[in-house]
Amino acid sequence: NPGEGTVSSSTADVTYDKPYNLPVPAREGYNFLGWYLGNTQVTEGDGKSKNKWTMTESVTLEARYALKEYTVKFVDKDHPSDILYSAAYKHFETVTRPDAQYENKTGYTFVEWQNADGTPYVFGATVTGDITVYGKFDVNSYTVTVVISPTESYTETLPYGTNLYDLIAKTYESKAKAYATEGNRRYLYFTVNGERVVSGTTLGATSTTV
Repeated sequence: NPGEGTVSSSTADVTYDKPYNLPVPAREGYNFLGWYLGNTQVTEGDGKSKNKWTMTESVTLEARYALKEYTVKFVDKDHPSDILYSAAYKHFETVTRPDAQYENKTGYTFVEWQNADGTPYVFGATVTGDITVYGKFDVNSYTVTVVISPTESYTETLPYGTNLYDLIAKTYESKAKAYATEGNRRYLYFTVNGERVVSGTTLGATSTTV
């Protein structure tokens, strides 16, 4: 008796005192657990017998199933290996939107949850397998003020994470050296919040004075 599943054959011949294999039924959204005689499991989920057949008469076995379970992962689209949130769903359940806390990313503004192809992900869809949903974030920009002297400064609007060391070396270090030379001073370095700007110093999630 396959219950709500389907099976290739509704009967099987077995031999007393011998192991046996029974057909495996199919049921959408479910894993087959095995054939049961009452509360006694007589086969594994692959239809192979747990023990040798010892009954001396024909019997009716019942199939038991368990709903399949899947993982829904919410990841950062720019860094798919970064899992922001994951949840387990059973077959036929619908996906709900994660809490807003998973839409926060320092230096970025959350845009939307997307499919792999960039189309918006529609919540409420029925789960029929593992799913990956991608969080789309736009980088924020902040004001950087570079002070050369009390009377000379420059302002730029730059994206979060900009390498400040490279910015200074490319554009402003020569200006600082020129100012130092004119005033018979010695140029040392630039600082951010009292810390020396070194290779790897980047723009944080706030307006900054260098």
